[in-house]
Amino acid sequence: HPCVLNSYWPSSLLPNSTSNISTDPCHWFGIICDRHARSIVEINLPNAFIEGTLGFFDFSTLFSLTALNLSANNLYRLIPVGIGSLSELSLLDLSKNLLFGNMPHSMANITSISDLRIGDNRINGQLLPNFFINGKILSVLYLGGNMITGAIPVDTVV
Repeated sequence: HPCVLNSYWPSSLLPNSTSNISTDPCHWFGIICDRHARSIVEINLPNAFIEGTLGFFDFSTLFSLTALNLSANNLYRLIPVGIGSLSELSLLDLSKNLLFGNMPHSMANITSISDLRIGDNRINGQLLPNFFINGKILSVLYLGGNMITGAIPVDTVV
């Protein structure tokens, strides 16, 4: 889905040759693809000097994404509702940014999550009770540095 990514990708992370930009994001820095399925499976860009919001990013095109690490950048505003369309996601790391507001209810749709790191932002509100249903077991849960309230079920974190 190169056109979608190209619209939102920081130009400093794109390849030097503009001929590859719109044809193969698998050659971009921080992108890992399943070459057989021709789909993006990981976006791994911690400390990449990315600044902006994810509000207009179309996450539904990344149906095979298993890992999204955008930690320690300068992302701000809300965690977008569209992030809930990433049902195959096992790792989500948005820690150490400037995100604020409540966790979107759509995050409960990320049924494969085992590593959730959204700490050190300005996220507030109640922890999503429906996030911890469907037998989700988290090996990593990092919420510190926010103002999130609510209980975490004991059998949720390993």
